[in-house]
Amino acid sequence: MDGFSHILKRITGRVQKEYEELFKTITASSESIKISVPKDVDKWSQICSQIHDIYSKDECEENFPEVFHLRPVEDKETEDKLFRYLLKEINQQNGEVYLELPDLIDFQDATDFRISVKDGRSHRFSLEKLDIKRFYEVVRQLGREVELEDLRKWELILLGPNGEKRKTFRLLKCLIFEPRMEGDREYHFSHGRWYGINQEFSQQLNKIDGVRTDKINDSELPGYQHRNENEYNQELSKILGGDCLDRKLIPMQGYDKVELCDVLLVESDAEDKGKKNIFIHVKRKHGGSSGLSHLFQQGSVSLTLLNSGDKDFLAGIKKENGNFDKSLHAVVHYLIIGNKPSDSIPLFARISLFNTIKDIESRGADICWSVVDPVGNPV
Repeated sequence: MDGFSHILKRITGRVQKEYEELFKTITASSESIKISVPKDVDKWSQICSQIHDIYSKDECEENFPEVFHLRPVEDKETEDKLFRYLLKEINQQNGEVYLELPDLIDFQDATDFRISVKDGRSHRFSLEKLDIKRFYEVVRQLGREVELEDLRKWELILLGPNGEKRKTFRLLKCLIFEPRMEGDREYHFSHGRWYGINQEFSQQLNKIDGVRTDKINDSELPGYQHRNENEYNQELSKILGGDCLDRKLIPMQGYDKVELCDVLLVESDAEDKGKKNIFIHVKRKHGGSSGLSHLFQQGSVSLTLLNSGDKDFLAGIKKENGNFDKSLHAVVHYLIIGNKPSDSIPLFARISLFNTIKDIESRGADICWSVVDPVGNPV
């Protein structure tokens, strides 16, 4: 089990020898536990007392600390307190609450979105303007405070070019919030659930900021004021002096083709002057953690293909960029287009990036990432 990636939801196994007289096997989920005990009913009071004593011990946390890095909040009192905090921030229209799509979508398939608050109005917006500000506009028109039951009933509906429904999400599942609370645990809300994060784990995730930069090869990053990512990538490649490989599929041996990256730059590094292959992957931050995790995976996959020695693949890259040389040092650069500061990247995307950094660095490559807003200011 990888404590950085996995949330323990279910477990089945044998018990330790000292407890075998009590029960042999155990099955548990995050919400319940099942124990089969072949004992007489009149002994159940004693058995329950023994089980409670075992449950109260902290051996699990000592032996399997990764299980406690990140856990769904199950305590009703804590959950209610966190939801009150969320509603307070929403009704004060605080910018620390974010609106994100919980799933990956095809932007060719959906162009607009509509917020349905059951008031008979359309509340339709361009998907380019997906932001919590749109939701707050709708709330102001509604003229009353938001309640938790509202968030469970209201919907965010993706619309196609002709206004047809493409996908519907409960609004509660489209909100992301990380309240700043005192204590030894931090909390994260996404996909309709609260998660508790211990501070040690959170501090480890903050290491991703050590490879964040506001430039690529000493060049300023252009803001996103384009109709789509492809137009942005075209401009980015011109500014950097690289080649736009967005939507260009490079063949491999066999029948497969793959997009290596969005922009390929072969250039001397501004600091050490050594030549490098810089593979730039670009993504608009509309898809929450799932979209960004997919972005980070693309970089790892491309690096794997580069190291595979596939002659057709390497020749295809050389055809797109004559300066490409497989022997040069590799740099994977992720560029996230959004309008939020780096610490607002959703929790599960931070975990994904943390793992990607370890993976790419273990292969001898460098990794860095940037965030730009729609008007060109690094955020």
